[in-house]
Amino acid sequence: MTAYWILLPSHGGAIYTFDGNNYSIMWQVNIPGTESSAEPSIGNFTGSYLEPDVFNVVY
Repeated sequence: MTAYWILLPSHGGAIYTFDGNNYSIMWQVNIPGTESSAEPSIGNFTGSYLEPDVFNVVY
């Protein structure tokens, strides 16, 4: 089975990554005093044609 990561930014400046197989939290980053874009952008930012990249803005 292919394992996907689920990236979830929150408006309060926290970003969570979940294991797509069992939905457990893989890692979490809290950046105090920041806000996050509510929607990550998916694209090809690194030149790899096999895997999409996810870009998120925290400000």
